[in-house]
Amino acid sequence: MTALRDGLPLTVGAVRLHDALHRLARDVLHERGHRAVPDSVTFHLPVALIAGWLEYTERHVYRLADELQAHGLIQSGGHAQKVGGRALWDGTLWAVRLRSGAAPARIRADEWRHMWRPAFLADYRTKCGAKWLMSQLLAMQVGPEGIYDRVLRCAVDPGSVSQPVASSPDMSGEPAPAREILYTLPSLADAHPDARNMLITRNARALAFTLRDMGSVAFYAGLMHRAVTAEYRGLNTLNALQNAIQRVLVDVQEWPDLKRPGALLVTRLREAGVYDVLTAV
Repeated sequence: MTALRDGLPLTVGAVRLHDALHRLARDVLHERGHRAVPDSVTFHLPVALIAGWLEYTERHVYRLADELQAHGLIQSGGHAQKVGGRALWDGTLWAVRLRSGAAPARIRADEWRHMWRPAFLADYRTKCGAKWLMSQLLAMQVGPEGIYDRVLRCAVDPGSVSQPVASSPDMSGEPAPAREILYTLPSLADAHPDARNMLITRNARALAFTLRDMGSVAFYAGLMHRAVTAEYRGLNTLNALQNAIQRVLVDVQEWPDLKRPGALLVTRLREAGVYDVLTAV
């Protein structure tokens, strides 16, 4: 990371913002399942979330971002979509350079056109946006890492900005309970591809959190993607996956000392006769 800015006359605040954006970019890349590190990565994230996480004002974040952009380390800009015939800002796009010697970070034309928050109209009408989410996190006294986890979640799944903070004993701000997956799995096959990808990302993180297995987010997301593919082939895989997850959620509640709930889920899928199908798709 430091090699990217060697010799650049950056202020202390700009260095801190660059560290934060670089961490986000690498984690977004990991969550998206990339095997190789590209020159840069682009994600959508409202400035209010970065400002709240770093305890800066939004104006200060904009000023520091301009400093980083002048040196080609990032490119950022407000992203808008039509709401009731009006163009309204729904957040900010961030392109972050990841490789030394690469061209300056650039946001592609298709990334500007992409609808990052399909449910933004509902968020706008209910006033459930980034500032609302950050006020929830601060009111619940979520710690810095808990806030980062939620900021990362919104960068990976921009539609999760409007989701309330899960109430938990440690107020960690982690993903919502995996039980929500049980209500969304059956509808994945009929969802629009963009919405489906965001749902699967959200569900995989929630499942990994509940199973205390955050290193397997990509694995759980892969199971859900392949279950959809198998469903298109006429196999009842989404229902089988739903039943297996439901059984493991009960096991987790009734068996507090369960050491490897993720492995138990694999066992349940094998017992249902679908694990081999899912991994072979």
